[in-house]
Amino acid sequence: MKARENLAWRFYFIMFGYYFAQTIFFGYFTKFMTGFGYSMAFIGGMFSLNAGATIVLRTLIGYYVDKRSNPKIVVIGLFSIYALLQVLLFRFHQSVLIVIMFATLGISGATMTTSTAEAWALKAKQDYDDSLDYGKIRGMGSLAYGIGGLIAGFIMTMWGITGMIAFALLSWGFVMIGGFGIPNPIQRDQTAEEDKVTFTGALRECLSDKVVVVAILGLTLAMITNNIISTYYTLLVETLGGSSRMSGLGLFVMSFFEFLVVYSFSKISARISSKRLMYIGMFGMALKNIVLSFAPNAICAVVFTVVQVLAFSLVIPGTVTIISERVQYKYKATALQIMYTCTGLGGLFTNWIAGKIADVLGLQQTIRVAAIPAVIAGIVCMIFIEKTYFPRKAEN
Repeated sequence: MKARENLAWRFYFIMFGYYFAQTIFFGYFTKFMTGFGYSMAFIGGMFSLNAGATIVLRTLIGYYVDKRSNPKIVVIGLFSIYALLQVLLFRFHQSVLIVIMFATLGISGATMTTSTAEAWALKAKQDYDDSLDYGKIRGMGSLAYGIGGLIAGFIMTMWGITGMIAFALLSWGFVMIGGFGIPNPIQRDQTAEEDKVTFTGALRECLSDKVVVVAILGLTLAMITNNIISTYYTLLVETLGGSSRMSGLGLFVMSFFEFLVVYSFSKISARISSKRLMYIGMFGMALKNIVLSFAPNAICAVVFTVVQVLAFSLVIPGTVTIISERVQYKYKATALQIMYTCTGLGGLFTNWIAGKIADVLGLQQTIRVAAIPAVIAGIVCMIFIEKTYFPRKAEN
């Protein structure tokens, strides 16, 4: 039992470290960059570059993890590169080259550590400990993001960039503690033709399943909505008269309520199908953007984040659960990377477009318009899932 508890805690450390850091490179990145003198359009372009780099690397990383059964080196290596580039960004923020390197290698590498860790946890559940709960593991990330947002606001106020460097290195330390302590998945025999892990086989595994395809396409649209509010939330609070501390409080409120739902997702999905929870969360993403876009002041922008209980906290666990149930063991890592690659495709151009819209129409109008993709995703997934899995019984 002790070994099992230690394994779960190691995954908690990885998720805590990653989402603690995400507070910086997503939650406060826009604020940093505008403070460094960069325009909204430039910032949107950097996020589009990040999306492009992530698309190129994600599926290859997932295939490598499935083929070589070595997620440890991916998690430790990529997050170490991120931490180094984060420190360099704070020190040499005037260098466009450093900014581009951070956007393409730093952020994309960091985001791949968490999706790799998720696949690692799904495989560890089968190899070492069937009591591992994805919802609890991912929920620890939500809690970390909230705590990170709260602390970051105070650190920025007191120590500025110097404090943020320590913040980034602390995140790196959490991931290292977790990553070094988890065994790699058991290497399966690939001598038989049916056991071989191939890239085309992974694509065929995902694309041949309508449920997986619809779930990934829906998630891609919904994450356009989610990413825009995540990117611009701290700036929204500031434009409404709030401080860094208040935006940090908003991130904490958002993430705390997300944590409550994600941590208990397995219990909730036992009562309400994870498939239904997924599309309910898509509508929730749209609702969150809409209510925040109408926030009259910074206090309301903090309070309105409680809508997160019906948004991201349902969509990601629901989608991952569906993929985990329907994709065979040897392709789980690749399937998750394909899922996140598609969400990156959604952000490839939309982040740059959102930056241009924000420069012209203003931030709140941009956030409002960004609710549309999640509405479309919710409608498509609801129609497909209800028709396929919950057909009405024929009347007698």
